[in-house]
Amino acid sequence: MGSSTEERSHSGPGPDPGVRAELARALARRLEAALTPALEGLGTPLERADWLVVDVETTGLGRACEITEIGALRMRGTQVVDEFEELVRPSAPIPPFIEKMTGITTDMVAGAAPVQAVYPRFAAWAGAGAPGRVLVAHNVDFDMGFLARASRACSMPWRTPPSVDTLSLARLALPRPVVADHRLGTVARYFRTATAPGHRALGDARATGEVLCGLAGLAAEAGFGQVEDLVAVCRWYAARRP
Repeated sequence: MGSSTEERSHSGPGPDPGVRAELARALARRLEAALTPALEGLGTPLERADWLVVDVETTGLGRACEITEIGALRMRGTQVVDEFEELVRPSAPIPPFIEKMTGITTDMVAGAAPVQAVYPRFAAWAGAGAPGRVLVAHNVDFDMGFLARASRACSMPWRTPPSVDTLSLARLALPRPVVADHRLGTVARYFRTATAPGHRALGDARATGEVLCGLAGLAAEAGFGQVEDLVAVCRWYAARRP
């Protein structure tokens, strides 16, 4: 496990101002008919947001699959204040195609701790359940599902936290053909993030944090500039998808 307490900013360059303004106007039109922004002064400004940005690598996509790595950031607004990274030993070998995709091999995790040891350390570091802390991931239901199952495997209580899904925000704010697709790597390239995602948990969490800052900036320009706005936008988007 590695951590860093040196603060750094995730406010990247993003699109040029003209394109940014056009995207913000389009996003405002898309949202204003369905949602009302939180009243100023009653919500949490984005610069004071308490984000927990998470990425998990796994042995596959199904519910029976297992975590092989957890990477995460704690962020205050755009500032990274701490990081977490730890490999996890699954109960069965990692499939070869997953090894090829992530670079995480069965040999690499042979000496790692099982999820029953890693998850409690992660939960303690993350401050699970801390008031105001919002979980962020790219396709957040995927990562949150694995974390919930890990919690249950450790006989620890799980309460679904408020969350922001950068995949949903990207689909809303960056419609095709602005980007070719909404995979993390594509959106990260659009915002010219300092970290290129590559299917390793901490690197992908760092890229997600940078993408979050870019998308949150567009949402703020569209009039949705508080943490509660982003949570509500993602909840609304999830409810309307088939």
